[in-house]
Amino acid sequence: MMRTVLELQGTPCIPMEEERIGRDQLIFSRSFATPITTTAEIRQVMSVYGQQAAARLAKHGLQTKVLTAFAGISQYNPKDTSYPSVCVPLPMPTADSVLLTKAAHALLPLIHEGVRYAKAGIMVTDLRSPATRHPWPFSRTHTRNATSAPSWKT
Repeated sequence: MMRTVLELQGTPCIPMEEERIGRDQLIFSRSFATPITTTAEIRQVMSVYGQQAAARLAKHGLQTKVLTAFAGISQYNPKDTSYPSVCVPLPMPTADSVLLTKAAHALLPLIHEGVRYAKAGIMVTDLRSPATRHPWPFSRTHTRNATSAPSWKT
């Protein structure tokens, strides 16, 4: 009670929290006006979300190491209980739209044709600055002569 009185009199008692600069995750999710019932339609949605995630990551100068894709039925549909999701750890931090789209497509084998999906989305987590990434084995910094074996495993 004393802090409230002091605050009302203009004496700050609780320190101000600094605004968080970094992001923990980005989510791209929408509910559909008309339910989606085919794998082809979910593939298209996941492709769009993968591209949007890549654009947003690039805009903020970030890369992701984990992508989670999900779909779900309407909460008002008591007949179906389908809510498939898949978590895809990426081999390296990336903001590449092709890699993110392929990772989002890992959801497709879990989609059941004919089920009326009312929403879908992706979430990217484990966000990092590009400066913290490890060099990719195919980069120019790894050179070898023609007679030596490659330094990475295939």
